[in-house]
Amino acid sequence: MQHDDPEVSTQPGAIDWSVLDSMKMFQQPGKPDLRKQLMSLYLSSSPELMQGIRNSVATLDGQALMHAAHALKSSSMSLGATTLSEQCSSLEQLGRAKTLDNAPALLDRAETEFAAVCSAFRQALDVDVP
Repeated sequence: MQHDDPEVSTQPGAIDWSVLDSMKMFQQPGKPDLRKQLMSLYLSSSPELMQGIRNSVATLDGQALMHAAHALKSSSMSLGATTLSEQCSSLEQLGRAKTLDNAPALLDRAETEFAAVCSAFRQALDVDVP
């Protein structure tokens, strides 16, 4: 994993790499890198969650926003994407309260952070960024 790579560090704060580094204790010798597997899983599953957030904000569906934001919040936090997780938590709270007036602005910030998180993970995995 290349989290010390200068290119990865161009997204300051996108990932708290110490969270992923702490998973080394669960790594079994001779098995694929658990951290890389988790980053790959995040990259394959999180776009659908972000799309659910977008759709919920567009349709003003507080309940759906609460669920989609909660799911992305949890998976982001578990992999060290703390800023995105906090933004998702705020979106989740808006959905729970069914007060979506500020949701579009918060969604814009979350979209930017989500792109930075995905870019950092792709770079760490040596996957070409589209």
